Amino acid sequence: MADTPLLEYATLPRKWRRFRLGLLEGLGAAVISNIVPYAFTYHAWEMDGFEQIGFPLTFREEGGMDYRYMFSVRALLMDVIFCLGVGLAAGIIESLWKRRSRPVLH
Repeated sequence: MADTPLLEYATLPRKWRRFRLGLLEGLGAAVISNIVPYAFTYHAWEMDGFEQIGFPLTFREEGGMDYRYMFSVRALLMDVIFCLGVGLAAGIIESLWKRRSRPVLH
């Protein structure tokens, strides 16, 4: 009984399995691209820098000489939509990609 989801997944058509894999890869890449600016600017506000989160839109910013804190719900929603778009595009590309099963001999 515990193996039922795995067996159901194995019976799915190959394109759907590859779509799911591409979707997860795209979402993972988009989420990592949102976290990277935060990792590089962590505690930058202690001096005169800005701590930022978000790519391509910065939705949270903190710091500066004249300390300020900014959080944008619109930018966060656009980042979420961007992540979903990247994931869907990666899933579609992965499902349509033709893989050669045999090596090509010249």
